[in-house]
Amino acid sequence: MLDELLTHFHFLRPQWLLLVIPALLLVLWLRKIRLFQSGWQGFIAPHLYHHLRHGNEVKQSRPPYWLISTALFLSIIALAGPSWQKLPQPVYQTKEGHVLVLDMS
Repeated sequence: MLDELLTHFHFLRPQWLLLVIPALLLVLWLRKIRLFQSGWQGFIAPHLYHHLRHGNEVKQSRPPYWLISTALFLSIIALAGPSWQKLPQPVYQTKEGHVLVLDMS
């Protein structure tokens, strides 16, 4: 039964799934920024920097990056339009030819 459901599963707009790549790069970039919050980390040894920050640590409110990334990936999947069945797209097409006559006199 599960195999039958998975064979009918598809995306209506699969081109939206290409946004996963920039979204993944954005999440990795935000994670890197979170690791390096101060410019002094490049100049001071890590074991000394930890003691330097420990005494002066101020609680900063940061957004939950896991929540932002989860919402971003769910939004991309929703934009791709997951569906279990393909519905015919209503497109109006006429099979009649058209003739345009211009009188230049």
